[in-house]
Amino acid sequence: MGQVAANGVSVIPEPETYSMLLAGLGLLGFIARRHRTA
Repeated sequence: MGQVAANGVSVIPEPETYSMLLAGLGLLGFIARRHRTA
């Protein structure tokens, strides 16, 4: 159990984390822009 907790919090996020974060921010930006112009 201790090993799982240690691996759960990493100093350097994995590439998947960055891709998911960028995808989420891009989606939010797209929705906000579309909602503003409508």
